[in-house]
Formats: sequence, C-alpha cells, structure tokens
Amino acid sequence: MCVVGNGRNDVTNNDVPIHELVARLSDDNMEMQNQARTILYQREGELTLLVLLAMLEQRHQPTRMYALHRFGDLGDSVSFDALLAALHDPADQIRETVAGALGLRQDRRAVEPLLAVLAADHAALVRQSAVDALARLGDDRALPCLVAALNDDDIRVQVRASWAVASYGPAAVQAVIVILQDHTAAGRRWAAVALGRLADVRAMDPLLAALHDPDVGVRASAAQALHPFAVPDVEDALIAALHDPDGHVRWAAAGSLAHVGTPTAVEPLIHCLDDPWRDVWGAAATALGKIGDTRAVDPLIARMAQRDDAWFPTFSDVAVIEALGQLRDPHALPVLVDLQQSDMEQVETDEEPLRLADVAAKAIDDINETHPSSV
Repeated sequence: MCVVGNGRNDVTNNDVPIHELVARLSDDNMEMQNQARTILYQREGELTLLVLLAMLEQRHQPTRMYALHRFGDLGDSVSFDALLAALHDPADQIRETVAGALGLRQDRRAVEPLLAVLAADHAALVRQSAVDALARLGDDRALPCLVAALNDDDIRVQVRASWAVASYGPAAVQAVIVILQDHTAAGRRWAAVALGRLADVRAMDPLLAALHDPDVGVRASAAQALHPFAVPDVEDALIAALHDPDGHVRWAAAGSLAHVGTPTAVEPLIHCLDDPWRDVWGAAATALGKIGDTRAVDPLIARMAQRDDAWFPTFSDVAVIEALGQLRDPHALPVLVDLQQSDMEQVETDEEPLRLADVAAKAIDDINETHPSSV
C-alpha cells in the first residue's frame, strides 16, 4: 500500500483527508506533490466540486487538465463558472480543452466568452476549439464571427470555420458571399469551400465569377464548390476551367464534372486524359465513367497503354480501370484481362494495398454482366 507522510506522521493513502492531499499539491517537496496527486487520482470518487476547483488552481498543468475532465461529470453552474475562469489559463492546452468542454455543455451562457476567445486568443488550437464549440451551440450571435474566422491567419481555424458556417444553412449564405467577393485570398478560398457545402443556388453566380479569381486556391475551391449545381452554365464554366494553367484547378473542374457533366463534357474530358498531371487525368477518367458515354472507351484504353511507370500505380490508374467497367464495353476486356493476370501491381492505401488485378476483375464482371456473350 502506498504511504504518504512528512517523515514524522506517515499515513496510508486511504487515511489522508482529501483536503490535506490537495494542500500537498502545493508542497515544496516535489515527491510529496507527486504522491498526493497519485492518491487523488486513485480516490477520484471522493473528488467533490470544491476539491476539483482547488486542483484547477494548481501550477501543475496535468493536474489542472485532470480537474477539467472531471468537471464533465458535474453538471452544476458552479463548475460552469470555473470553466469560464479557466478560459484564461496560461496553458494553451487547458484553454483548448475548456473551450471544447463549454461547447459540449450546450449552455448558451458560453457564447459570449467563446466569441471573445475566437477574437483574441493567440493560440490557433484554442481558436479552433472555440469555433467547434460555437458550431455545437448553434447560436445566431456566433454566425458573424464564425464567418469572419474564414479570414483567420491559421488554416486549421479556417477549415473548422468553413464547416461551422455551413452548419447554419441558408442563414449563412449572404454573409459568406461577401467574404468570397471582398476579402483576402485565404478568406475567399474558404468562403468558396463553405458555399460548396451550403449548396445554395444563391451562391452559384458568385462561385462562377470566382473561377476567374487571380488566386489559384480560390479558383480551385470554386471549381469544387460548383459540383451541386447541375445546370448548363456551370457545366460550360467547368469545361472552360479544364484549360486553366494550374493543375489544381483542372483537377477540381474535372472532379465536379463527375457530378454535373453531360455528354457535352465528354470530348473535353477525353483531352484531359493526356494531362501531365496524374490527378487531372484520374479525375477525368472518373467523370467519364460516371457520364457513361462509350466515346471514352478507346481513349481510356489508350491511357492505360501509355503507362510507362507500372511499377508505381496510383489511384488515377484505378480510376481508369473503374471507368472502363462502368462503361461496360467489351472492347476493354483484353486490357482488363491483362491487368487481372498481373499480381505485382498494387496501390498503397492507409489500410491494405489495393491490387489492380482485383479492380480489373470487378470491371470485367461488370462488362460480362451486361454482355454475357463476351465471356
């Protein structure tokens, strides 16, 4: 059994009063502090609100963090006030945790303090946590500040703000359009992302205009954001964007044409199969497979024949194979059979490697299902 003492009056861990253990957290003896902290953790069932408040005032950051996590088990207003006070803790990690905890509480009293954190905290992770918390609370007072956070100088905050703004639905559209048109390049970029998630028709014309933005990131984000709008004007604009000098924009445009493309886009997408960027011709292959026009069959077969680096296949190769399966044309069978018989080629993924032979086998099955006589 662990023993804690001062050399004169040793006691076991169950004999020391909780208030004394808390007092020992401030002892000059580091060993005494550590022993008291260990016992407090072991006796967590005895940690009342007042004890946790006392622990929250300790210099030792992990102790303060532990107390904050335990506050989640206490639902009264006193612990809420303690969380508000902890928003001013000197440790970034503590403030980040506090902001997240306030969002989970679903207490609208937290809105104004969290807005102050979002506006003034120097740590990006704390501002990011405040954005997430405000999104959970869903209070209308937060929307203008969340929209403004699209212009934050840290990408992590911008990303979370784009999700947070989108969670407000149609009420956010006009304010985000203003950011798309009038603010910094980073703000315009993430405003386009947010508008794509909102998928509101009011955003369509501003996003079309953003395809001509001088910033590459804005053009690419706008091209991606247009994917919900299946109308001729959007398709025409995305086809034009396939000729953008930057590969990111061409890739985004091809990706959106997979959602809104019609036979009108087939020839421009076929030309993209010769793009120097792998990701571009991979996205074009996906779009061609989804549009389903058999004019793409021979160009896709030719694309596979051009592979001079088969030892390093990518998801773009997978996209071509899958597109051939979707088009269900027997003319693709010879190249697919060759791939099926190759056991060496595979694409590395976060999980198990993806074998091209397996992808080809699936494509062959799709074709044979439509044309049984080709088996």
